[in-house]
Parts: sequence; C-alpha cells; structure tokens
Amino acid sequence: MGDVGCFQHNCSDAEVCVDMKIGDHTCHHDLDVCPSDEWVPFNGKCYYFDSTRPLDENAELCEGIDAELIRVDNEEVDSFLRSLISRRGLGRVWIRANDKDVEGEWVWGPGDPVSFTGWYNGEPNSSGNEDCAAIDLFGWHDYPCWVDYHNSACETSYNI
Repeated sequence: MGDVGCFQHNCSDAEVCVDMKIGDHTCHHDLDVCPSDEWVPFNGKCYYFDSTRPLDENAELCEGIDAELIRVDNEEVDSFLRSLISRRGLGRVWIRANDKDVEGEWVWGPGDPVSFTGWYNGEPNSSGNEDCAAIDLFGWHDYPCWVDYHNSACETSYNI
C-alpha cells in the first residue's frame, strides 16, 4: 500500500504536499497554493513579509490582502519563521500574540489564549507598556504596539 499522508518524499522539491483526508495527500506547485510567488508556503499556510510598520498598520495590511497577522501555535512554525527571518535578514517580525486586555495574559485574540510560546530569556518583561509580540532569530519579545521598526507579516491558508 505505499506511503499515506504527507511526507517529504511524496512530492517533488518544487511542490508542496497537502494532506487532504486521513491517509490521503495531493501535490501542488508552490504557486498553486499561495496567492502569488511573493508568499512562502509552509505547513498549510502561506506567509507574506513586507516593510516595517506599527502593529495596527500591519493588521490593516493583512486585512487588505485577505490574510491575518501571524499566529505561532507550535515549535514547527516557530522554527520555520526563525529560519526564514535569518535567511531573509528580516530582524524582527510582528506576530498576533498580545496582552492588551489583561497584563500578563497573552492571547491570539479575545478568548483565544496562547498555549505554545517561544519567549526569549527574560521575556515577556512588560517594560514600558509592551503589549504586543514580535519574533526574531532568538525568540519572542514583547514591545509597545506602536513601534515601527518590525517587519510586517501576514498568513493565510493554502488556496486549494
């Protein structure tokens, strides 16, 4: 019966493997699963990176292209983003995690608590009204949401 589900060797290097149902998969060219070649496919999502801006403007950018701020739910995505940040020399990239409503209670959005974290040593430290999170090569850091020196980033699900 052969391999079932997505494994690295199921598709060519130019394709993305997508799990369709338990035990079934399909192969798509990178351009087939993301809105354009500016997006980077990984693990069911497409990631887009843009210039630096404050978090609220990043959220507006994402909304304008039918996407959302990046959510990091597991070590796989965390490692992928850190690697991509390193390869592209991006510095820090905004992610959706915040503690705007209740200090110290990090959420992805109202009522959606952050369960996986990749905080750098000593973070979050909430120094100076730091209610928003950004990721860099070393981990997550908390920052004031208004700083404009982090790269914008968005995610959307594969187009299949």
